[in-house]
This record gives sequence, C-alpha cells and structure tokens, in this order.
Amino acid sequence: MLEGIREHVLAHGLATADPDEVAAAVQTIVRNGATGEAWTVQAGQPPTPVTFPTIELSRGA
Repeated sequence: MLEGIREHVLAHGLATADPDEVAAAVQTIVRNGATGEAWTVQAGQPPTPVTFPTIELSRGA
C-alpha cells in the first residue's frame, strides 16, 4: 500500500509496521478474536480489539 510514498510517510514521522509485525498481529487476532470483531494493527503496538459505542436509537413519538 505504501509503495511510492513510504519515504514521504517516514519523513513525516509516521510509523509503518513491517510485514512480520503484521503477520504476528494477524496470528494473535485469529487465535484470540471472534466473528464480528474489528481490531486495530499499528506499528509498535499490540493488536487491539475495537470497542464500539452503544447507541440508543429513539423510537417515533
């Protein structure tokens, strides 16, 4: 995804995860995740499940 802009991304101080880090994160998610979950994968951080807020929907008056 970063081909052609990797140096630009790094020059702006943004971290990029290497393929081995992403692969390890995917293994963790497959082992520990469940259907319907979303996880974040960021360079230098452990994979983390996303917590979605509970939204109360109003009913018609």
